[in-house]
Amino acid sequence: MDTFKLGHFHLQTGPISPFYIDLRHITCHPKVFNAVSEAIYLKMVNLNLKADTVCGVPYTALPIASYLCSHHEIPMLIKRKERKDYGTKKMVEGIINPGETCLVIEDVVVSGASIIDTVADLREEGLVVTDCITILDRLQGGEENLRKNFFFLYGSLAHQRRPINVAVIAGPRPGTQTSEGHYPVELAVWKTDGHVYTCQYSLDVIVKKCKDVFPPTDGSVNCSHGTVWGSKCSFFCSTNYELQGHRTVTCEEHSTEMTWSSSFPKCKKISYKYILSSKNLPCLKPPKPSDGAVLCDLKDQSMYPDGTVCQFFCYPGYLIENLLTSSTLIVCKNGQWTPNSDVQCIATYCSEPQHPEYGSTRCDNKAAKETVMKSKYENGTTCHFKCDVGYTIPKSQQHLAKITCHAPYWNDSSIPECKQRILPQPYARDCKNVTLTANRRGHAKLRPPRFYLKNSVSANRILYGKCTYSGKISVGVYINHCSAYNRELNTTGHCTYGIIVKESSCPPLPTVAHSQLHCDNDGSRSYPKYTLCKYVCDNGFIIPLKQKKFQLKTCTSKLKWKPAATPYCKRSIPPKLKRGSCISQTLILKNSTSAKIKLPRFKSSLKGSKVKVKCTLNGTLPVGQYINKCEAIDKQLGLKSFCFFNIAVQAIGCPELPVVSPLFSKCSSIKNGEYFPIGTLCNYTCEDGYVIPTSLLSNSVKLCTAHEQWNSSVVPICVYQSPPVPEDAPCFNHSASVEDLKVLQIPVPKFKSFNEEDVEVICSPQNLTEYGVHKINCSAFDPELRVNGYCSFEFEILKANSIAELSREALLGCFELPFIPSGSINCSNSKDEELYPIETICSYECDEGYVIPTSFLTNSVKVCVAHEHWNNTMSPNCTYQSPPVPEPDFCLDHSVIVEDFSTFQYGAPQFKSSTGIIIEANCLPQNITEYIVYNISCTAFDPELRIHGSCTFELDVQTPNNVAEFAGEEISCPYPEKMEQGSVHCTSTNSKLYSVGTVCKITCYEGFTLSPSQKENEYFICLSTGDWNVSSTPNCLKSKSPVLISGCEDYVLNIPDLSLINLSVPIFFDSQNASASVNCMPEVFQKYGKHEILCTAQDEQFNTSASCKFNIDIIKEHLEVETNDTTIEYSSTTTKAPLIPCKALEPPHKGSLNCTSDSIEYCNISCEDGYEFSSAFDMLNLERIECDGKDGLWDFERLYNFHSLPECLGRLQNTSVEVLLSFTAYVEHCGEEYELELQSEIKNLLVAMNQETCHIVNCESFNITCSEVPSSNRHLINNTWILKAAFDPSEYMDSDEVPDAEINIETIVDIIQKEVNYEGQLKKDLLDIGVELKLNSYLQSHFFLVCEKDGYAVNERTNRCVECPPGTMEKNGRSFILDWKCTSNMFSLISLLLFLKK
Repeated sequence: MDTFKLGHFHLQTGPISPFYIDLRHITCHPKVFNAVSEAIYLKMVNLNLKADTVCGVPYTALPIASYLCSHHEIPMLIKRKERKDYGTKKMVEGIINPGETCLVIEDVVVSGASIIDTVADLREEGLVVTDCITILDRLQGGEENLRKNFFFLYGSLAHQRRPINVAVIAGPRPGTQTSEGHYPVELAVWKTDGHVYTCQYSLDVIVKKCKDVFPPTDGSVNCSHGTVWGSKCSFFCSTNYELQGHRTVTCEEHSTEMTWSSSFPKCKKISYKYILSSKNLPCLKPPKPSDGAVLCDLKDQSMYPDGTVCQFFCYPGYLIENLLTSSTLIVCKNGQWTPNSDVQCIATYCSEPQHPEYGSTRCDNKAAKETVMKSKYENGTTCHFKCDVGYTIPKSQQHLAKITCHAPYWNDSSIPECKQRILPQPYARDCKNVTLTANRRGHAKLRPPRFYLKNSVSANRILYGKCTYSGKISVGVYINHCSAYNRELNTTGHCTYGIIVKESSCPPLPTVAHSQLHCDNDGSRSYPKYTLCKYVCDNGFIIPLKQKKFQLKTCTSKLKWKPAATPYCKRSIPPKLKRGSCISQTLILKNSTSAKIKLPRFKSSLKGSKVKVKCTLNGTLPVGQYINKCEAIDKQLGLKSFCFFNIAVQAIGCPELPVVSPLFSKCSSIKNGEYFPIGTLCNYTCEDGYVIPTSLLSNSVKLCTAHEQWNSSVVPICVYQSPPVPEDAPCFNHSASVEDLKVLQIPVPKFKSFNEEDVEVICSPQNLTEYGVHKINCSAFDPELRVNGYCSFEFEILKANSIAELSREALLGCFELPFIPSGSINCSNSKDEELYPIETICSYECDEGYVIPTSFLTNSVKVCVAHEHWNNTMSPNCTYQSPPVPEPDFCLDHSVIVEDFSTFQYGAPQFKSSTGIIIEANCLPQNITEYIVYNISCTAFDPELRIHGSCTFELDVQTPNNVAEFAGEEISCPYPEKMEQGSVHCTSTNSKLYSVGTVCKITCYEGFTLSPSQKENEYFICLSTGDWNVSSTPNCLKSKSPVLISGCEDYVLNIPDLSLINLSVPIFFDSQNASASVNCMPEVFQKYGKHEILCTAQDEQFNTSASCKFNIDIIKEHLEVETNDTTIEYSSTTTKAPLIPCKALEPPHKGSLNCTSDSIEYCNISCEDGYEFSSAFDMLNLERIECDGKDGLWDFERLYNFHSLPECLGRLQNTSVEVLLSFTAYVEHCGEEYELELQSEIKNLLVAMNQETCHIVNCESFNITCSEVPSSNRHLINNTWILKAAFDPSEYMDSDEVPDAEINIETIVDIIQKEVNYEGQLKKDLLDIGVELKLNSYLQSHFFLVCEKDGYAVNERTNRCVECPPGTMEKNGRSFILDWKCTSNMFSLISLLLFLKK
């Protein structure tokens, strides 16, 4: 890279170095530059140097600082070398924040002077500068100098802080004087680790000399240093000789030659004139010297008396010969002028030259140094004009930079100007980071930046920079270093900027706060045309409804985003209750039967958005207790909030009822102060064990009538529910003797009720048919207390003539107790025959799962007392032990909005026992302290059956600003698209709902199949997002088998060796009109003779095949061997059947036909511009047909069974996308004029909602139809809207991209679908014109491709609109034949109508 140079170099700080390191060249090598810059950044990271900004010492380090800025996003500051006298006049450019740290970058450090100057300017701006990273440190005291200035230097690449030893093995040592000659030098270098390195180079010492100097005749010469550069030689003459010329000459360098400053002088002999002396003789007039004058005491005389004094003067630049003065005096003495009057003015010096403004003059020989004359310059003196710092002599005046004294004048009287050294400045708009878009070939044209010259001496004030990169550049990221050279002032301006060349793309979309941009460009920073992008809001944010149409962006073919507007994301804050809303209401009826409800008010977080409130209870309510559930829907944000509040509608009713324990009352309404509302029902009930007598039951229910009185003032009483008890005698065991059982009367015991009245008793069995001991069970029902009493006894029947009646004393014990269902009896003693002994204790126990109710437990234990009967005769009953269950609408997951935890208490669910008793539940946790979802666990204990019931539910505690609950609608997928040549079968049992997890399978009709690329989509499933896992339903395509084009005919093959057989494979075309893969069997032949060949062609697209057979007769051919050559030559011949020529063809209509002239084997066919063959003849679009001579048929005749070339059909440039939308609504009446008016108004509403898109899409086709609704006085209108948009199919050839036209239509479709299926602005606007929108009535057709011009239909392969052939017709851009839809094979020609069967 030529960065290390050997030679004689003056460093900036003064010392001379034998080598020089120039790192400016690394910018010319991008890979090296990037590696060095990255190494500096890694050094910065490893040293943990924190820097807010970075600054490069001008100029080599500036590109490195620029690299750190562009690649690692560290802001860059630019330090100037000198302050400008224009603009801001700053030494440091950039955004400066005092107190921030700045890292300095340098390339090579010698003494550190450049870094110290840079640091001083940075610190003057208030920046903290303590560190510097350099590429190379020359170890010449720079680091020590920087430390004195409280600055630290870090080596990056070249300097490692370990001592290095250097020794001179051969050659001159440093610091010694060396004479001229060639000297080989060898150095030894070693480190502390012991490794020694050697270096050899040569040193050539050359002394510059002038030509030899010789002394003049009759004189001598003396030189200070001989003839070497800078030596001075002085000339002298002998006595009586005078010197003519310069006394001193100097050896100087002029251009590339060494010459003496002037020619060598000569010595000339002095001549003397002798005049006879006479006393006081006058003198003749002294002669006037050339280039001078003479003045005497007397005016102009021809003779001057003795003693006259005259003075000679030389003009400026002239001196008197041999005197080196400009004047001298002579005196006339005795007729002679003394000294000699022969005075000559010789050109000897030049006057002081003028100094240029902002400059100075430096001369090599000033006469004033050796004489008393001031401002005199000897002849031959050379003066150089030098400008002050910051100024220079323009190149156009460089010839004036040096003048030479040619006494008495300088060689040029003009002096140069010192112009300020102004660097070319780049135009700000030219030298800045730029992003270019590549063309279709992947290149972008880069223009060099322009530089301007301020106060320029040049007529051309604009310079074009030379840059690292210019002209055509490919896609990528570059750092461009540019410079502009001003030849006039010898100054160079620099600028560095970044270049990003992107693929042809739309500009980056603006960033929307709280959202992410999802594009289908695989994360690239470029956005090629047809890129789709979608703004997706972050969690907790949402796009308002009016902004939804701007959510989806499409990069159009013109590289512009559509739509142009940008949406915004609003925080998902549900409607918030206004103060004083959604609180419990108590409404008092005064003079009416119902009260009007006050609905809660909500406020939207989006300014201008309306909130719609819907409650389960609206309007007016009669007297009663209600819970109102209200739902608030933000129309723009689509968020919901819920609130619940109690409503009590009361009238000024009846006073509180009197109660006396154990009597208490339960009422249906809560007291309003001291009164129960009108219509309140209160029911008197008793504590456990007490009942209201039947005669008083009519007074146990009280109704608060409209007269504000209870319907009855009688207060019932509670009586202990004691069962009727038998009198002593009848319920004991006894006997009777009878002769005839028919006349036997079973004794019935008497029972007394609580009020000592007899009650009806029923005993069983009632009829006895045999003698013996019988057990009689009797029960008595007290209708007043609604309770049964029981007793049982043994009744022995004896015949009248039998053994005497047993005495009662013989009966010692109690009869067996009656059994109860689902229970058993356990006694302490076993029965003694039929009786249990006295003091026997028996207890009733229930089967598993059954219990005796607590109120009957006292009757579960029986004791046989001394009176030979059980202590009580009431039998308990076993009841199934079912736990209490929560009441309906209780214990369900729900949410509440809580503003104050200290006053909030959630309602515990109510349980009902199996006996119908309401039981309060205990729930945990009891206290709610934070906004989370609580898992509430509740239990209720049934004391009668002694069992617990439990339930759990989730309680979602929300803040008033929390996201509202959304309606729990079941997620489902849309109906799969209807297939034309197949059907879809799904696992869902609901034909109208495809729920999550539904699996569908595609079944194609016979003769149709899925392509291999779509086989994986044969099954598709409904995802939890409500979308199918496939973007579109695959299409069933017609199964096409490969078609034989040529070959497959019998032929004879003559060949000497079977291994040399190369079988000719027939040609098949697949469904894409490309050559199909063909395999023939057998491939190897073992013997000569006839062989049958079977060839099979495979269509990989449809997985179909076709085959053909032909015979080959292999005949062995004899070899011919040449004796004079060891090589055996043979040949094979093939005998084919004679060729059958094909018939001549007429060129197609609007096309051309060119065939070979010698024999008709192939023809080239083509259509005129704007025409093409129909898709039914795709093979002809290959523009070539062949005749194989097999059967006299052209290949297209065999393929299509068609015997003339079809005509070329015209095509349109554009094709249209069409979709049909429909929805229904209700109106009060119909009529022709009203329908037309309504049609116009609804159309205007729809177009206004899609105003921007309807400028691109044809939205004009709108129609309504009106029909009556059965059993209703309303009418139903069906609204149909047809949308169309045109596109050029050629722009989407060989591309899966969706046309812009379809995207624009989808924008309208999305808006209308949401407006119809959800309550939106459309419903409100329709209500204003008397139309009620039917929600969820939206229907949509598939997207169709249609032609706008009659007589054209869409070619399904190319999507172009192609002219319909004769014999067909089209309707709305779709082709039909005889009222059947025209498919790809249903075109007919002029010569023949092709009818296809359905």
